[in-house]
Amino acid sequence: MRAIRSLNRLLPLALTALLTAASAWAASPPPLFSRTNLVAWCIVPFDAKARGPEARAQMLDRLGLRRLAYDWRAEHVPTFDAEVEAMKRHGIELTAWWFPGALDADASNILAVIERHGIHPQLWVTGGGEPTSDAADQTARIAAESGRLRPIARAAGRLGCQVGLYNHGGWFGEPENQFALVQQLRADGLTNVGLVYNFHHGHDHLARFPELWRRMQPHLLAVNLNGMIAGGDATGLKILHLGEGDRELELLRVIRDSGWQGPVGILDHRPETDSEETLSRNLRGLDWLLRELDQPGSGGPKPTPPAPPPTPPPVAPPTTGRTDLPEAFGAALTGGAVVRGDAPFPTNLYWQVEDPAARAALPEFETVPAAESSTLTPANGHPQMEVHRTWQRSHGNAHGARFSALDQIHRGNVTNLQVARTYRAGDGLGNLQCNPIIVNGLMIAPTPGQHLVGVAAGRRFVVVPATGGGKLGSPPGDAYVAFALPSSAPH
Repeated sequence: MRAIRSLNRLLPLALTALLTAASAWAASPPPLFSRTNLVAWCIVPFDAKARGPEARAQMLDRLGLRRLAYDWRAEHVPTFDAEVEAMKRHGIELTAWWFPGALDADASNILAVIERHGIHPQLWVTGGGEPTSDAADQTARIAAESGRLRPIARAAGRLGCQVGLYNHGGWFGEPENQFALVQQLRADGLTNVGLVYNFHHGHDHLARFPELWRRMQPHLLAVNLNGMIAGGDATGLKILHLGEGDRELELLRVIRDSGWQGPVGILDHRPETDSEETLSRNLRGLDWLLRELDQPGSGGPKPTPPAPPPTPPPVAPPTTGRTDLPEAFGAALTGGAVVRGDAPFPTNLYWQVEDPAARAALPEFETVPAAESSTLTPANGHPQMEVHRTWQRSHGNAHGARFSALDQIHRGNVTNLQVARTYRAGDGLGNLQCNPIIVNGLMIAPTPGQHLVGVAAGRRFVVVPATGGGKLGSPPGDAYVAFALPSSAPH
């Protein structure tokens, strides 16, 4: 009996010790750069393997990552619930959710999913805007942007979620402007708003990063890492694996030495690669950086970017002329005309310099008789009228007809038109003499600042540099393939 009484006295003490240890463990955050604190980001629409929710959760499990920031596109909306359920099955926290810039139908759907599953992710919200011109313009911008964010913050607060202002370039992406917005919203009683800082949108901040970090730290909800070199965003090196840049080591030292604790994101953001391989390279690069932080020179060989694909050998210009023309004329051309499907003939588009002697042998005039009607191609009903209801290239279509069959606006009502929406690029001065095109309801046109911009009613689209020069993977020269993304899409 004496032993039982002793045991009864010991059990409460043991239980108290266990509960105390558990509480201390729960209160202690994981080490800042540990695998369990890292957040996979930009791995949903950017995954070349286009994984579904379960496959994505299994991938994160294999990598030892326990957190996901969920970015999405329209095609992922039907799988929102499946995404949450897959992550729960694998013990992966949905740390953040990319959120629209207004409480639209998508936003309402996301909030419903969050409430249904009882999760509390950060809601990452972005914005844009040109720089303000003066103090009055700045005051008005802060009032307008805080007014846009206020209902989002209130809706998030009702579900126990925080709102992270995500730097994505433009006025909204400058930390000083985000500080002002947080201050204004907190003055309105909304204390669930903070910042999400992204290295890959902060190349212009490198020189002042230590001071910016000091000011961001009290408001910071998360930080997303990236390999960094000065000016990388302007030279096609915006997205690099960790360790492949030359500035991220000093940035990590500032973060580590500050004592800040919070989620740390690592990126994929490469639609052409398998997200598992990209995240693995970032994990290896982060390991190298951490060894260098602890002891400079101990990291081993520095990570290097993958070698670019080999340049194909140049094609030698043709040296023979067209053989299907009169001898004198054919000999005068040393290459250039294209005959599709006719392999023996040259395939370059430039004619060589003519042979002067062969040129001189040509007759001064040559009469070409008109074709007889029997040799003409009979009408076949093409192009059909539906072709004239789009405007997908300059002058309307491949026929250059400059004709539209749309009849909603006509001579009887054109004088009643009123301005409904005006788009101003605001990126330069110039005289544009161009013909915009319209594809799937999106108008694509150049701007005076040599960008391509896509604009649609009620939506804003990303402006894309039009000058090439290696930016954003553009081809050489002045050509650029136009594309557009909704402002809610991450970059």
